[in-house]
Amino acid sequence: MKVYRVDDIEIVLLQGDITDVEADAIVNAANQYLEHGGGVARAIVRRGGE
Repeated sequence: MKVYRVDDIEIVLLQGDITDVEADAIVNAANQYLEHGGGVARAIVRRGGE
């Protein structure tokens, strides 16, 4: 884990399974139709539900 501070903002970098992280929100890129078809998006949907 690496932690960076920029003024009053804290940025935390983690490596591993994003679905195992306790967080208030997960932001993930999507296609132009906002579909969650595969990769990280599919893993998030499987773990958290639609």
